[in-house]
Amino acid sequence: MANLNQITAGDIMSAELLTVADHWSVKALIEFFSKHKVTGAPVLSAEGELAGVVSLSDIIRLDSQPEQPKKDNTLSQYYLATLEGYTPDDLGLKKGDLHTQHLVREIMTPEVISVEDNAALPEVARLMSDKGIHRVFVTSNGGLRGAVSTLDIVRQVAAC
Repeated sequence: MANLNQITAGDIMSAELLTVADHWSVKALIEFFSKHKVTGAPVLSAEGELAGVVSLSDIIRLDSQPEQPKKDNTLSQYYLATLEGYTPDDLGLKKGDLHTQHLVREIMTPEVISVEDNAALPEVARLMSDKGIHRVFVTSNGGLRGAVSTLDIVRQVAAC
C-alpha cells in the first residue's frame, strides 16, 4: 500500500487545463462544460492572466438568485445604450435567458486557491475540505501547472 504522504499534487494532477474567458456568456460556459464534461475551469482575462475560477456551483448560484434589474447588468447596459430604438423586449432582455445576460466574470470566484506541486496528498485534501471546494490549482515557481480535483484524489485513494 502506498503511503499517501509520499504522493504529491504534482503526481496526481491533471496537467491539461481547459480554460475559459472572462468575457464569455454563462450560456457559452454551460456549453463548454457540457462539451468537455467538466464542472469547473480557470478563468483567463483578456490579457491571458489568471483572473479566477468558475464552476457549476457558480452557475447554480446565479440560477437561484432573484432576477436582478437590467441596469445592474453590464451586458444589458451595452445593448440598451448602443441599440437605440429597441426595447428590452425586442432584445430579449426583459425576461430573457439569464444565461445569455450574464458573463463569466460576473459569476466567477476571483480567489484562486492553489498548492505547490510538491504538496502532499493529505495536505491537498485537507485544504479542499476546509475550503469546501472541488479543485485546487497546482503551481510551481509561481506558474500554473495543472489542477487536482476531488475525483483525482478518489482515484488515487482507490488505487492504494
